[in-house]
Amino acid sequence: MSEFSLPPEGHEGKLEVVHRVIKHSADLTIRSPLEAIVELVTNSDDSYKRLEAKGIKVKGDIHIRIRRKKNGKCEFIQVIDHAEGMDSSTLYRALRFGGATSGLLEGQSVRGFFGRGLKEAIIGLGKGTIATYKDGKESAVEIWWEKGEAKFKVLTRERPTNMPNGTSVFIEVHKEVSLPTFKTLRRMIENHYSLRKICENPHRKVKFTMEGFGALKARSGEGGRTEFLSFIPPSSVLKKAGKFTLSKAGEITIKIYESKEKLNFSPSDPSSLAGIVITTEGIPLDLQLFGFDSDETAYYFWGELDWPLLGELLRQDDPSLLNPHRCGINWRHQICQEVYQAVHTILKKLVEAKSKELEAKEEISPAHQQKIHKICRMLNKLARKELSISEEGDSLKEEEEASIESLTIRPEIGYGRPSVPRQFTVYLPKEICKGKNPPIVKIEVDSQDNVIVKPKSVTLYTHPKYVSLLYGSFEVTGFHEGDEAYVYAKWKNLEDMAHFLVKKSESSRKRGKLSGIRKGLFKNITRDYTPNPQQRVGLVDGEIKIYMNFPCIKNYLGPKLEKIEEPRGSVLFAELICEAFCKFIARRRLDLGLEPSGPSPIDAFNSVYNRLLRNYYSVIHRTVVSG
Repeated sequence: MSEFSLPPEGHEGKLEVVHRVIKHSADLTIRSPLEAIVELVTNSDDSYKRLEAKGIKVKGDIHIRIRRKKNGKCEFIQVIDHAEGMDSSTLYRALRFGGATSGLLEGQSVRGFFGRGLKEAIIGLGKGTIATYKDGKESAVEIWWEKGEAKFKVLTRERPTNMPNGTSVFIEVHKEVSLPTFKTLRRMIENHYSLRKICENPHRKVKFTMEGFGALKARSGEGGRTEFLSFIPPSSVLKKAGKFTLSKAGEITIKIYESKEKLNFSPSDPSSLAGIVITTEGIPLDLQLFGFDSDETAYYFWGELDWPLLGELLRQDDPSLLNPHRCGINWRHQICQEVYQAVHTILKKLVEAKSKELEAKEEISPAHQQKIHKICRMLNKLARKELSISEEGDSLKEEEEASIESLTIRPEIGYGRPSVPRQFTVYLPKEICKGKNPPIVKIEVDSQDNVIVKPKSVTLYTHPKYVSLLYGSFEVTGFHEGDEAYVYAKWKNLEDMAHFLVKKSESSRKRGKLSGIRKGLFKNITRDYTPNPQQRVGLVDGEIKIYMNFPCIKNYLGPKLEKIEEPRGSVLFAELICEAFCKFIARRRLDLGLEPSGPSPIDAFNSVYNRLLRNYYSVIHRTVVSG
């Protein structure tokens, strides 16, 4: 019997791979019936694509069957296609975990990068049967999890059959997972970013059948309902289209539309209509709003980004580009970061224009704007404490991040005042530093008499905003006008230089119009007039946005925030600011590894968020109410 020969009928065996890895992978990848449906339907679509690539005409039938029990739980899921089918050897190979069986790795435009999905869909939910038909022969296996092991049993092996080519996967759902009613689940399937192209493909006929309770409009009793699925794009206008060439990520093609109505969006909902679908060679891999998850003005925008180089990199079998549990792209990867920042910049202009369109004409009074700036300075002080950011922060701009390719000092030319320390920041890309310990950079100046530097060695840590960079700060001080020196940063064989010069101290400065805090994580507090917002406050690009159309917000704060000095208004204002601050800092501390993430990201976030509320609510409340 060869390595990939299916054993005889009745044979029971263990699936290849470490069993705890199988279960862990299945539990991460398949947590709901919808995720199982996505895996199985995309597998069927992949099989049809392989036939079409050979010039074979297909009907493209895919049938989804699901049964909903009386208590709202899912009883079974079945997906049937009439595509290639599998012979016994191919079926046996499909039982292996982690194999590079993807058509993409073979040069075809299909999904399934890690050779997983089919097994995970079954083990993640319960017990399943794979029956497949190929050239007049039927083979079937049963897969289940038992006593810490993934097992399979051969039910039939190449028996003669009259069935046309195709595959049926039937999953008995043992997990207590809730199932929406027919209408809701249909919408979730049609709108799922991985299934939209399949549902709108004229060469695919996706049929959805729900049996049992909740299938019909009747309030009680069992029934069945079947409809064909189709994705209908929102009524929109094209706002941005073009090709852009990035230094590391190569060429990307983007189309962004603006919907006439605000769309639904949640970072955890793959069926959200708002957001940009990222594809490579026609394969949808992720849905993102590129940093605007909390800005409901961005919920008017949707579109598609095609990134061809990503497919080539994945073909080189680099798993670091994708999340291990296959729910999207690893945006912390340096190449992915470049794409993220580029799209963020494009989307930012569109969101700002839309925000101005929605924004009311009333302006906040100068006195209240002054109070807002005081609050922002207080929040930045608290943020520096929680995130271990130096007092001055650093002056790196978003567009400069990609230009940092080696050891780098910023600013390149720094001006100081007599006897007043001037801060410099040194950066190093993470990809250069391969060691386990943080790098320590030596700092030197070429003038030992009139200019001093402290400290003379700087330990670099992950930047709180640009996670692909390590950074650290030091101070240079001159004591007389005209003092100057060249400052050197050295690490291993890398070196960079900056110029320091002391200028005359200015006793007074002209004050301009108040427009926000320039430095720091919190720059301003603004109003947002998005209709029917899903949240009352959020933080976007350093601005705390208060959604004025959220119930009761405008009543208590006033259209121009004129009521924030009144008792009820000031308490609500403090509560909103504290909520935005603590949520942002909690996420940032988890992202930077300053808090243990634990088995549940949601529980970890809530734990950190509640601690921050306890620590800072009284501080923020006192500043806002008495300020």
